[in-house]
Amino acid sequence: MNMDQIIKRKYLLTLLAIFLLEAVSFFGYLNGAINVFAFLVLSIIFIFLCIYRFHLALLVALVELIIGSKGYLFYFDLHGPQLSIRITFWLILMIFWLLNFSRRFLRDKKQALQPFKNFLPLRVYAFLAAFVVLGVGMALIRHNAFANWFFDLNAWLYFLIIFPWIDYLGQVDNRQKVWSEIITVSAAAISWLAIKSLVMLYIFTHFSFDSVFSLYRWIRTTGVGEVTLMPNGFYRVFFQSQIYLVFSWFFAFFIFKKSEVKKTWLLSTGALAVSGAVILLSFSRSFWIGIFGGILAALMISFSRLSWKKWLKSWMLVAVLSIVSFILVLGIAKFPFPKPTKDFSASSLAARAEIDTNEAALASRWSLLPELWSKIKSEPVLGSGFGTTVTYRASDPRVLEINSLGTYTTYAFEWGWLDLWLKFGLFGVLAFVYLLVIIIRSNLRLKNVIGNSFAAGLIALMALHTFTPYLNHPLGIMFIVLASLYPAFQEKP
Repeated sequence: MNMDQIIKRKYLLTLLAIFLLEAVSFFGYLNGAINVFAFLVLSIIFIFLCIYRFHLALLVALVELIIGSKGYLFYFDLHGPQLSIRITFWLILMIFWLLNFSRRFLRDKKQALQPFKNFLPLRVYAFLAAFVVLGVGMALIRHNAFANWFFDLNAWLYFLIIFPWIDYLGQVDNRQKVWSEIITVSAAAISWLAIKSLVMLYIFTHFSFDSVFSLYRWIRTTGVGEVTLMPNGFYRVFFQSQIYLVFSWFFAFFIFKKSEVKKTWLLSTGALAVSGAVILLSFSRSFWIGIFGGILAALMISFSRLSWKKWLKSWMLVAVLSIVSFILVLGIAKFPFPKPTKDFSASSLAARAEIDTNEAALASRWSLLPELWSKIKSEPVLGSGFGTTVTYRASDPRVLEINSLGTYTTYAFEWGWLDLWLKFGLFGVLAFVYLLVIIIRSNLRLKNVIGNSFAAGLIALMALHTFTPYLNHPLGIMFIVLASLYPAFQEKP
């Protein structure tokens, strides 16, 4: 069996496994006993993987992250709080890695630490970690509510997953094979995410809401995403994990512009069109802003790598594929069998790009801005710590149901960079930016497809984070981790 066949087999097996897991998750929503049983079985299997096939455990955790959004495809109810499968996987992974590393450290300290010495960005990570610790310290000094600062800090702990990844990649002999596996299983997970998004669009535009209510509730209950009927008659299918379609767009672009193999070229152009379609139907302005920022970076990167004629030809094709993406979304939504339940036109999609300050989400966001900025100015250098709350007037109907005045207090904010500034202070924000710049530069120096893709993807993530916090969410954190690992642990062909 040649390498192409092995990759294809791994891709298909991963895709099949994801489909089965999602099906079990749906039936687990319908029957709580199935959910609990699946949660326990998956946890036990994951423990065995950590003991006997640690690299597979790393890949399984990566796949769950990409498809799971908030991580609650499976969960265990603790009579109030729910233990998600993501947190469970993370805890098991970290415990078994720490036990294994401690054993090796006691046996041979120098050898155990060698992978970490070879990972130069670790010092910059440590610099950022100092501000995370400062955020906790400021929370304690300012007597921020424990529950607020603990859950605010929670996502940052996901960064610790970088240690088992460094340790594994630092020991493995064939790093190219490892990166091939990472890309293969990630591609399968992202493919499933795209298929699921497009299928959901078809289902909700062609069947009555009552008939698909269980599907809708499963999507909302597991935190995978949301399906919303927009005022213009179009259904918005949004999953947090779709951010990986933003990242995949850049990987597909850099592959297609360099590929000389027809099959690879066709697959990458197809991936570009499908990724673009999912980003469109997400109706996420943050995704649109993110991909716009990444495209500006990709324009400059590709211009420095290509002749101007080939550069122009590549971007003309991108423009054509963008139209194909638009047609694909519209074609699925208006497919005549069965007859669509809503009547809408192409203008429905275009209407989303219009900025209406009276729209509830936008109105709430703009109402938050002056209050958030005022709080930042009270402690601009050191920050106010995790769990710092801000009170503002929200326009969200769910808030208005509880409080007719719309007054809302929270420690989680849509303004991502301002959120970081409030919690970490100005120097904490600069530390994070410095880390990202270092990672972007390291990838650009490689002058290869994967390095360029990681660089453009990170710039897209930074732009996107302005309006929706992803840099401090496991979805964004994992991409940052992988992007920092690649330049340090890759073998040039």
